[in-house]
Amino acid sequence: MGLLVRTSISFLLMVFLIQSWTLAFKFFTFRSVTHEAITRVAILETTFDLCKSQALREGRNFETPNLLTEESLAAACSSAASAKAFKRSIEKINGRNAWVDVRHVSDPKYHFDDESFLRGRELITSGVRIVKASVKQQSYEAARAKLGEVLHTLQDFYSHSNWIELGNRRPFSNLIKPSSPIDNIAGKT
Repeated sequence: MGLLVRTSISFLLMVFLIQSWTLAFKFFTFRSVTHEAITRVAILETTFDLCKSQALREGRNFETPNLLTEESLAAACSSAASAKAFKRSIEKINGRNAWVDVRHVSDPKYHFDDESFLRGRELITSGVRIVKASVKQQSYEAARAKLGEVLHTLQDFYSHSNWIELGNRRPFSNLIKPSSPIDNIAGKT
């Protein structure tokens, strides 16, 4: 049996074995509902907090929207005309977030699999440096793309580890601090 035939059979077998998984997570659509929802809410809530604190600091009134959407938040931030651009930015970040599952599906460090905590943290901290540098250079597309990747890996820490099951209710801040120790986070053995 030739190499091409063996490779084809192996590929088809792999696709068959993971078919239910790929459909459940919309693997081939470049959108992961769970990651997408988490990312969208985080961006909306963070932007809300920033807009509110800036308005209050400037002595302006800030009306809290009843429902937090891209449109309501843009209006509350006195920037209703930017709602479409804001929504597109969130979509681009989400697209790159989902891209991690396509491009790095079997690389443990992107998903905190196989207890790859140090390597996962390195991806996060180096990604944050790239986001900051891109913003400083006004390369916002690059910043959004890298932010989506970083958020995917960060979100996977909480979904692929037992951090929450151990009773932790606060973020593990050492994931964004390159020089902080990552000790036994799995609890007592």
